[in-house]
Amino acid sequence: MSSNRSGPVRAGVIGTGFGGAIVLPALHATPEIEVTAVCSARLGRAQAAAAKYGVPTALDDAEQLIGRNDVDLVLVCTPPALHEQLSRAALQAGHHVFSTKPLATTVAAARGLNALAREHDAVTAMDFDNRYVPVRRYMRHLIADGYVGELRCVLATVMWGLATDPTTRLYYWGWTSLREQSGGILGASLGLHQIDLLRYTFGEIEEIGGTATTLIHTKPVHPPDEDEWGQLGPHTPIIGTRAVDAEDMVVLHGRFAAGGVLSLTVSWSIHHGSGVRLETYGSDGTLVLDASGRLFGARSTNGGLEELRVPEAFGEPHLATDHIARFGLLLSDVAATIRGEADETSFATFADGLRAREIAAEVLPSA
Repeated sequence: MSSNRSGPVRAGVIGTGFGGAIVLPALHATPEIEVTAVCSARLGRAQAAAAKYGVPTALDDAEQLIGRNDVDLVLVCTPPALHEQLSRAALQAGHHVFSTKPLATTVAAARGLNALAREHDAVTAMDFDNRYVPVRRYMRHLIADGYVGELRCVLATVMWGLATDPTTRLYYWGWTSLREQSGGILGASLGLHQIDLLRYTFGEIEEIGGTATTLIHTKPVHPPDEDEWGQLGPHTPIIGTRAVDAEDMVVLHGRFAAGGVLSLTVSWSIHHGSGVRLETYGSDGTLVLDASGRLFGARSTNGGLEELRVPEAFGEPHLATDHIARFGLLLSDVAATIRGEADETSFATFADGLRAREIAAEVLPSA
């Protein structure tokens, strides 16, 4: 279902937390898209976001936004518990839909959304913006071009201390602390990003297993505030503690359909984390992406690893760290697809969001 309208794709944004911090700035810098309405559970936040980015309509009722006739694309940027309800309503209203991860809190719900999107021939997209990191695109090209030969082994680690740092939201209790709200590292965040990147780079993952655990069992609670993306720190007031049951460390293993075994370890609850590292070993070569984002490689006939420079054709260097710019590229591609101007898509769709959720469910005990 592409748009027959001329002019920019008209968008409505639901959610002003992540939506206000990342998605609205990216949309504001994307001329192919015009934001016509923004919605928040708190009207004041919607009005502030609308004023900041020149959006004509601010709402506190998502159903009103979905029912508008000046919206082509609905962007669901709420916590996961609302993703299924809002995406389903938007699809049934005839809109194209972008959703932050996960697609839904259960596999069954994600399958239903993907089927509904196909039924309505809607353009769908997930917020897996790391597909637009230049070094990741270059790695995908090298693998497809046979740089490592027959794939034998992929070792991926993401070790961060976000949940041990009182200046971050993950340090405190919230929906990210609850398994039933898909708040864990695999249910809603870093793990799903890595699963999508691994599929994007190496192809489909099969024979999946692993374990998920909770390292930090209680978290401090701070008073509710108006800006969930505001600054926190050592002087943040604390009103108690609450229990955590969402996973904050996962070890996943599997096998790629094209060959090669996979080991993925992710956590955001450790001290002195080593960051992101990806090691790829094949019959003819090796690729290593280190925590600084530098790529090293060697063919089996060569000596040791040497740094590989990412050609400009795979993206500008600032995209490695510029979250908003990556979202701009993603959303620009979504707009081109809606308008029928793109022959193929680079962004992840609901089908990709479903598959990521299915893989996570093989490890999560109650997914």
